[in-house]
Amino acid sequence: MPQLDLVEAFPHTEAGCVRDRIDLGTRDGDLARGLGWAAAAEGEQLGWVAERRATLRLCLDEPRERRLRVRARASSFDPRRLRRRAPVVVHLNRQRIGKLDVGEDLAVFELVVPRRAQRAGENLLELEHPLLRERRGRTAPAVPDGTVGYDWLEIDDAADRRARASTDGDALLLPAGARVDYFLRLPGSARLRLAVDPAPDGAAPRLRVLESRDGDATRSLGELTASGRRQEIELALGDDAGRPVGLSLVAEGSGTVRVVAPRVLGTPPPAATPRAAAASPAGARPINVVLYVVDTLRADHLGCYGYDLPTSPRLDALARDGVLFERVVAQSSWTRPAVASLLTGLDPFAHGATGLRQGLPANAPTLAELLAAQGFSTAAFVSNVNVSAPFGFARGFATFVYLPEEPDRESSHVLSDELGAAALRWLEARDGRPFFLYLHASDPHAPYTAASELRARFRRGADAAHLLDAAELRRKLDRDPSSLSAAEVRELVAAYDAEIAFNDASLGALLDALDREGLRGSTLVVVTADHGEEFRDHGGFNHGHTLYEELIRVPLVVRLPDGARAGERVATLARQIDLVPTVLEQLAVAAPPGLPGRSLLAGDEVDPARLEATSHTRLLRRDLAAVTSAAWKAIRRLDGPSSGSEVFDLARDPAERHDVAAERAVLAGYAAQTIRRAASAPRAGAPTPAVVDGDTERRLRALGYAE
Repeated sequence: MPQLDLVEAFPHTEAGCVRDRIDLGTRDGDLARGLGWAAAAEGEQLGWVAERRATLRLCLDEPRERRLRVRARASSFDPRRLRRRAPVVVHLNRQRIGKLDVGEDLAVFELVVPRRAQRAGENLLELEHPLLRERRGRTAPAVPDGTVGYDWLEIDDAADRRARASTDGDALLLPAGARVDYFLRLPGSARLRLAVDPAPDGAAPRLRVLESRDGDATRSLGELTASGRRQEIELALGDDAGRPVGLSLVAEGSGTVRVVAPRVLGTPPPAATPRAAAASPAGARPINVVLYVVDTLRADHLGCYGYDLPTSPRLDALARDGVLFERVVAQSSWTRPAVASLLTGLDPFAHGATGLRQGLPANAPTLAELLAAQGFSTAAFVSNVNVSAPFGFARGFATFVYLPEEPDRESSHVLSDELGAAALRWLEARDGRPFFLYLHASDPHAPYTAASELRARFRRGADAAHLLDAAELRRKLDRDPSSLSAAEVRELVAAYDAEIAFNDASLGALLDALDREGLRGSTLVVVTADHGEEFRDHGGFNHGHTLYEELIRVPLVVRLPDGARAGERVATLARQIDLVPTVLEQLAVAAPPGLPGRSLLAGDEVDPARLEATSHTRLLRRDLAAVTSAAWKAIRRLDGPSSGSEVFDLARDPAERHDVAAERAVLAGYAAQTIRRAASAPRAGAPTPAVVDGDTERRLRALGYAE
């Protein structure tokens, strides 16, 4: 059986992502869109911009003179205004290449794309809309004055000069000089099988197959000449224990090589053998589920994860009574996409709730909906606007209580003790059915407002002798983070740790209530976080702006009913998308088909070296994606003209101080193709464009979320 079809994988390569036409009102166009675009509405044929500057990712081969053609129209203008056209300033890789004047009727506009502005590989196209005014409380495609909608974009290209897939989908066409680089994990006993058809007109182009591994010289595996008759070849690739390998197809000579049915074959991984559960979850009595999500909680500030200050005695005790997962990767570094992944089991690229005005797609079932369909009583108590009803997070909950942020409240958000008290009232009044209870606690999210006596418990060394004014420190952080001294950063960390301790006590109160209600033995308790927080680990603060470990390494503790598997620590990589399959497996409920995650408690045989997590953030004018494995991480910027990645050897450099991309070109290429594949995977549906009213907008801004 073929393990990898290289024709199917071709669009994920750098050569394969070169396209002559991008339809911006379609899913295909969504792959190219970067920052600044509105969420697509059902049936909309145009891609509308939502910000003054909208970006597109374009792949080009070698720089040469090209022409750009765009079909677009502007939204209707106020009839009282004299202006009837919207200017669009076009930049490629930060260089201005021209200006369009777009009217209200769909029309085609053309620009010369100078060679000097291009680069081989990925390019950043920016469309600047000077007339666009910020829109509030609007839903696409209802767009404001000055907005432009784009139908399609074309860049003329000599198609016979670049690699492409055949129209029948079973071959690659490589003109002389073309090269296609694949980066992949090999199956066991891997081999490459392909055929080459004779070239027409007497040409005799050659196909060379190259193999590359980080740290080794590139070697030639074989060569075929496209003449005479069809030639077939099968080349041994070996098995590199899941280590990414580069495989290149290079056309030389003259004419075009037709590479037929290129396949990587090998031994599939062994079938998973689930371990029998220690306790039969669906057996003797119904199982309840409590999901407690702590906003902005990094794993390395918890005692059970090795922290040297007593921030989390109740969570530490819960870990001793349950299963602790040592390495858990968040699917985003800010709340909405991360919690969307927790509750749907989908990566951000699949659920699409990645922007401030995008919610869960309507046809992606949530854990609450799945359990409600099984007869569970469902309730949620949340204190973060990002997971409130306008964004789809109330779906499936018979009781959904959002305790709103108030900008004039010192903490902005409702504290975890009040949130927990509201949940406890529901718990005490519940009916007799099994229940799913979700709590989203927002401390330790900034602003860090724990009482001064609690903060004093977490100061270190000389800092313990004095108390910095908390309010002034927050103002300084908002005004000019770079001005904070080392002592002031330590004070922020102490305040953050104090909030963790406060939240830990609130978690303890909930656990005590479960005991009082006699629910300990029949309740599955899950405690995790949406993302972490940075304290100048990589030069910044807060979250959402990077994908380094301090932001995407989160805790996960699961206490099983009746104390099964108490005290276990699991080192195998876990992901937020694994939560839904894990809970459903424990309840003996079938998971929706196509979920990419796995049950973390089923005991399936997995190769830890092949496990990966994909993360994505599109916030604060950053568009980043990352691939994380047990030993390494690659972070790729999607909103810039550079096609490079940062690569970190996490085994040797867990703090991610040394970018080794220059020595790990194969790994960087593998990450780029993995991200392209994730971005092009079928989406669960169009993200729901959320109506953001004035209060919601104000609360988002109070939390630091602004477009």
